[in-house]
Amino acid sequence: MTSKTILISGASSALANSCYDLFLKKKYSLVLISRSKKKINKDILNNKNVFFINYDLNKKNDLLKLEKILIKKNLIINSFLHFDGHLDFKTIHNINDEDFINAYNVNVYSFIKLLKLFSKKNFFATKSSVVNISSVSSLNGSKGMSLYSSSKAAINNLIKSYSLELAHKNIRINNIILGHIDIGMGKKTTNFLPPQYVLELKRKHPLGFGNFKDLFYSIEFLINERKSKWITGTSLFVDGGFSAN
Repeated sequence: MTSKTILISGASSALANSCYDLFLKKKYSLVLISRSKKKINKDILNNKNVFFINYDLNKKNDLLKLEKILIKKNLIINSFLHFDGHLDFKTIHNINDEDFINAYNVNVYSFIKLLKLFSKKNFFATKSSVVNISSVSSLNGSKGMSLYSSSKAAINNLIKSYSLELAHKNIRINNIILGHIDIGMGKKTTNFLPPQYVLELKRKHPLGFGNFKDLFYSIEFLINERKSKWITGTSLFVDGGFSAN
């Protein structure tokens, strides 16, 4: 593997998948963790600089299994990217206990558990970085998206706390608050909304909707130890001006 290794959670997500080719072209090695590899391009999985680990956050023993594999393979991680996310469109009268637990388990607790593992001295490289992918919905209320929006807002705050806790280890932790990209959650939102609301959503992005390259270059900046070495505990808005409204 090459010298810079990135651990990516939520590796089967469409948004994460869209960035793999670009990371590999930049000579990064990728450690992909997900419950399934079915949604990951076979050409990516067959790349010599890609290593896949089956990981299910809902299984109690999988975190320990992940830790043992990292030790066995002697994988030292330079950056940890958290793509995990769960979105169900439900109004207040349709939300039950299971919905709440599932949303916060996937969107919040999964990040905490993996960050605890990543921050152990056995696994992270000197001057390493963490980037979480959040959403502009964490800043604004949206009908049917209360659990997703509120759980992403919780992550926004966790970034600040953990950046302080782990600064002494030279681990930088930052957040990308992402606007609408018509991939993954963005596409799911577009399909859920009536056409007139999609047009209104686009109007709220002064620079229009984004694409996966906008996300990739932002991530690349935040994980670059030369370009962003003095940046931690912050949220980078990559939203086409949405938050300026």
